[in-house]
Amino acid sequence: MLGFYLLSLLNFAVFRTLWLYDYASWIPFLQLELVFGFGPSLYIYTKSLTDSSYRFTSREWLHFIPVVLEFVFYRTSWFRTGAISLYENPSSVENIIFQAVQWGGLLSVVVYLTISIFLLWNYRKWVKERFSNLERRRLHWYEKAVVIYGIFWLVWILFQISDIFLFQQTLKPYYFNLGFIIVAILTLWIALQGYAAKQNETAGFLGDLNRLRKRQQDASQLESIAQTLQTIMDEKQYYLDSDLTLSKLSKLTTIPDRDISRALNHVLNVNFHEFVNDYRVATFKSNLQLAELSHLSLLGIAMESGFGSKSTFNLVFKAKEGITPKQYLQKIQTKGPNP
Repeated sequence: MLGFYLLSLLNFAVFRTLWLYDYASWIPFLQLELVFGFGPSLYIYTKSLTDSSYRFTSREWLHFIPVVLEFVFYRTSWFRTGAISLYENPSSVENIIFQAVQWGGLLSVVVYLTISIFLLWNYRKWVKERFSNLERRRLHWYEKAVVIYGIFWLVWILFQISDIFLFQQTLKPYYFNLGFIIVAILTLWIALQGYAAKQNETAGFLGDLNRLRKRQQDASQLESIAQTLQTIMDEKQYYLDSDLTLSKLSKLTTIPDRDISRALNHVLNVNFHEFVNDYRVATFKSNLQLAELSHLSLLGIAMESGFGSKSTFNLVFKAKEGITPKQYLQKIQTKGPNP
């Protein structure tokens, strides 16, 4: 993915260098940018981040056929004629083909960006359905990167359209340079983030997403499963395992993971992440009253209640109670615990 973006930046650098040294006639012969590679590579990278079991298959090379065609087109006289006559004869056949390829590349980016955002949205929901501890499984940094890229391309396209129809491309030198500087910064940021990030400890997301869902169950069955889950969690306290997952709970209870997920969603109106952490928050509040745990810090009591990290604990507790753990402690110390 970085390779395609870096090709674009290199193309820009070569273009500017040739232009400055009066070698503009060479520009059409040295086209390096492959816009049709942006979208597929982003999509493939998104798949690899959301599922550690994902492997690139030979079938997925089909996504890159437009890249090959784009590369071949840039080596033809059709491209060179269209590029050279861009401002001289905009209605020529070569120029129309040139413009169609350029806009087709932008459309490809938008389509694959949309698919990638859809994948990330579903991954966010999926991971909350299956894991109680999201510390090593969230992709916030990558979500931000994809959203920023999406905004960038949207703004870029709007500028292009406005410039063509309202200003006859007189604004291009200004936003064109700025756009590539932004792409360079974003590309460097993604490279650093991707290098620093560890492989997600998740597998099976893509299989679950593609598998035909979900066999029909009547309301009474789901209600029975939900009641069973609540009883088991009260008695066995499986939520004290800081890395409890849906598959672990499924093995412990012998209830299929899909049935657990559907019961939580349709009967209790919560996902797996919320279901488990609601128990942990309740346990934490109870443990605050225990004299034998009074020597522990708030984080220590949180760990005793099943939380695996400080950040997860603070995030979950504030989302549930509306205040921080420290504020809650001060509240019960001054006014007494809530009934």
